[in-house]
Amino acid sequence: MTEDLESGGDAAISSHEANSGDVEETVNDLSFRAVDPVNVHVKDLNVDIDVSPSGLSAFTAAFRRKKSTREPEVKAILKGVSAYMPSGSLTAIIGSSGSGKTSVLNTLSKRIAVGRLRTTGDITYNGSSQLSSIRSAYVMQQDVLLPTLTVRETLRYAAELRLPPPTSTEERETVVQNVILELSLKEWCVNV
Repeated sequence: MTEDLESGGDAAISSHEANSGDVEETVNDLSFRAVDPVNVHVKDLNVDIDVSPSGLSAFTAAFRRKKSTREPEVKAILKGVSAYMPSGSLTAIIGSSGSGKTSVLNTLSKRIAVGRLRTTGDITYNGSSQLSSIRSAYVMQQDVLLPTLTVRETLRYAAELRLPPPTSTEERETVVQNVILELSLKEWCVNV
């Protein structure tokens, strides 16, 4: 079971296949440090979007101009972004509103999949261009937390939604407790 965690296996899925002693051991070994280090290298990243009219509005515009051909109107979202983020480092992406911070994160995490979007440049994760070659997670900035819940209740709520159905209530509570301790949230929780 510990080998599953160290090799990037999914502890929550594999834990329901083991006996209860192994499950408790796996849940107690939960740590954010149990993943392989990742070096991210970004070189000359450009993201452009075609903002020219499409569909009926494009036909109407072409009819008014009496031309059937049109040059696409392209807007640069990101231009010439390069960065190196070595494993074990903390990287802050700082900029004013609309400067492209979220666009960089969405591009790095391969969350942008629009037909009118064109991405050029190189992004490598430990030397591979495939994001699936590493274990990663990205929490969107619009992640909504209910303001009426405590820290512990929020984590319980997330555990109920995200852990697979065979996970028992006791296992969920152990995961919540370990996350609280790992993130040093003990002072924010009552009865820890």
